[in-house]
Amino acid sequence: MRTLLLSVLLVLALATSASAQVRTGVSVEALRATLAEGGLELREIELDEEADRPVRLEIARVGAPGAIALLDVEVRESERDAITFARARVELESTRGLVTRDTDVWADVAHGAAGLVVARDANVVAIVRTIDGRADAMTIVEHLRAAIARSPIGAPVVTRAPRVEVPRALAIGGSFVVPVPPAFVEARVIAEGAGYARRTPRGWMVTRTAQGALTVRVVGIDALLRTVR
Repeated sequence: MRTLLLSVLLVLALATSASAQVRTGVSVEALRATLAEGGLELREIELDEEADRPVRLEIARVGAPGAIALLDVEVRESERDAITFARARVELESTRGLVTRDTDVWADVAHGAAGLVVARDANVVAIVRTIDGRADAMTIVEHLRAAIARSPIGAPVVTRAPRVEVPRALAIGGSFVVPVPPAFVEARVIAEGAGYARRTPRGWMVTRTAQGALTVRVVGIDALLRTVR
């Protein structure tokens, strides 16, 4: 019995240690799988093209209209950086009366269903806001934690979006297709200057509207829920 107990404690300790290890990101496929286990699904992934903000995910019940919660995911370079980021968000949301629910988990109620939760796991920070009053933000956090445990271990790698070269011979009114890396689960092409970008059935296209400087850039979210700029 003593040997069995020690074995169980060792397994629990290893599991806790593994979940606390730095992750390269949060696997979107792992998140979809853990949500599905609870009858939930990832409905939308929102990309903020300008500000350096967390990736926002829309969570819904399978087969039901409308979202029940918004989940913001921020992958930081280190655990220390994530702690700092999480505490800053708690301070920002202090008017909601956040209290410590668990280690590195802050909720807007001490007991019962939570409408707002800020949580940190390893180098990942989550902010969950419920839209449906019957939903519990803590449930979404637990699904995310399960996905983190299934995600690749290792220091996050800073990647850059590919550079876009505007064709020199592009005339006013002319357009060209901007390739988007297939690894992106969501992407946006941004044109600045003498032109504009639009999404078409052929993909993202940029059209020149006048003479002058035209720069084009791609912003995306990869399969580990990291924003690539």
